[in-house]
Amino acid sequence: MPEQQLKLVNMIAITVFGVVLVDFFILHGVFKHIMPKTFNEIAWYYILAGLPHIVASYVAYCNKEYITYYAKEIKKSLLFTSGIFLLFILFLPSLLIYFFVVYTMYHVASQQLGICKKYTKHTRMYLLWSVVGTLAVVSVALSVGGESGVFIYPSIAYILKSIGILFLTVFTVSSLYLFRDKSYPRSTSIAIIFASIAVYMGYPLIGIIMIRFIHDVSAFCIYCTHDMLYQKKYGDNVLYSFFRIPTNYIYIFLPVFAITVSFLLQLSHSFFFVVIGIMLAFNHYHLEGVVWKRGSLHRRTIG
Repeated sequence: MPEQQLKLVNMIAITVFGVVLVDFFILHGVFKHIMPKTFNEIAWYYILAGLPHIVASYVAYCNKEYITYYAKEIKKSLLFTSGIFLLFILFLPSLLIYFFVVYTMYHVASQQLGICKKYTKHTRMYLLWSVVGTLAVVSVALSVGGESGVFIYPSIAYILKSIGILFLTVFTVSSLYLFRDKSYPRSTSIAIIFASIAVYMGYPLIGIIMIRFIHDVSAFCIYCTHDMLYQKKYGDNVLYSFFRIPTNYIYIFLPVFAITVSFLLQLSHSFFFVVIGIMLAFNHYHLEGVVWKRGSLHRRTIG
């Protein structure tokens, strides 16, 4: 995905922070009072917002070559996901959502910060920046709900917020040092900082939307490009062939298909949707750590 497009995605997310400022300082918190704030309410949006691009990532496996190539990793992913899920369901059911949020925010933050690696030669400083940035996002996300005492004690929430502020401070200072003249990674840093501030100001849903928008739109663009190039070269993806989708229309079809599937899954508004959503997410997180490594079939396809 070209740098200018990545930067544009970041800038759109940053403008969402303007909603927080307008509501907080001008409207005196009109929207703040009606937005979901507890961990239980927010968790639903973690699943719902992230599911479309997760569904989109599975479309690439709709052909024999990909299934064969990634067979070993798919089996490992299914075993890992099933094991983790059963462990929490049987012994720590109340902590399942917490683990899901930690895993999700780690996945999202580490990927977006990982894209910035090529923009600096300061390896050690970049490592510090990416680690504290990821820890800041995770800490801030886990602090949600402390004010209401739902699922998390206020004292623990306070500690997590304090830790988040510490990490966020180090992240901000290191951002200024690393990317003084690099517009894309600087916009990534600003988006993460503003999203965290939104959570601290009592707008956790806005913070989630900002982070998820950056990750999900970037991911959609990458998967659409990958699928278009693969289908144009080989033309044997079962899904695209079945619907007779021209390669140039994959950019339209894939998001529509993924959002439709996600919408149909959540219609039940039940535990079934939560289970399916979390299972699909866990598998996706594990596989994405493999499929985009140098030399993989995905990387060879997209170049």
